[in-house]
Amino acid sequence: MKETTYDYQPYLEIDGCSSIDISGYKTLETVNGFRNKNTMWITTDRDSLYIFNKGTDDPFYAVDIPSFWTNQLAKAGLNADDSIPQEAFPILLEFDMDSAKLVFHSISLYRSSPDSTYQISYITPGYYLKKH
Repeated sequence: MKETTYDYQPYLEIDGCSSIDISGYKTLETVNGFRNKNTMWITTDRDSLYIFNKGTDDPFYAVDIPSFWTNQLAKAGLNADDSIPQEAFPILLEFDMDSAKLVFHSISLYRSSPDSTYQISYITPGYYLKKH
């Protein structure tokens, strides 16, 4: 549903308060939002999201943030100019990969005007679930 001017919210925090379905996954690891040699970590740089294994400085996965966000919205049945209902939060916070899932604690969004779309301003990682 498209918002009207009086519905305008420049900031939106998508945060997870629901449980995570871990069925079908073999391991669950904590993920940090900063370089850490003892855990997996992510960073965002130049419009891309990078995922690193613990103890490495070479990402094993990278995706450009605009494509990532468009795909997350589509997975939740939303378009970029739709308002984001709270019911969609759990879907938006789970990023499905080939044989894994990255779950975020929160995604912070910003938009500059009522007719602009939300852009990701900050991502707080949570867990990485791996099937094998």
